[in-house]
Amino acid sequence: MFSQMAYSFKDYLGEEIFLTAQVYQVILVKHLEVSRFFDRVGDTLMNPDEVRKSVTDSRVRLYYRYYPDVLDGKFVVVVVKRAEGIFISTIYATDRIKEGEILWKK
Repeated sequence: MFSQMAYSFKDYLGEEIFLTAQVYQVILVKHLEVSRFFDRVGDTLMNPDEVRKSVTDSRVRLYYRYYPDVLDGKFVVVVVKRAEGIFISTIYATDRIKEGEILWKK
């Protein structure tokens, strides 16, 4: 799987987070708009407004950062799963922050 890495990022804790080429392609199919703000992923991980634990999977963290110029003002959400490494599972934009335990807040 590591041979298929497309991107590597660091988060606010200095942890390395990977995005595989295969997952990136799936994200673009489900959320075509991500291609317009993909350059914000690294900043969202490194400088999030908030990080929450998923209510459905304790291994999943949601990194949120608001950008007024993304789709007329949205949060970019980078969903990261910690299982046999730390990997991005999806990326999308949203109007609001989901429920879940707050792990970090700006």
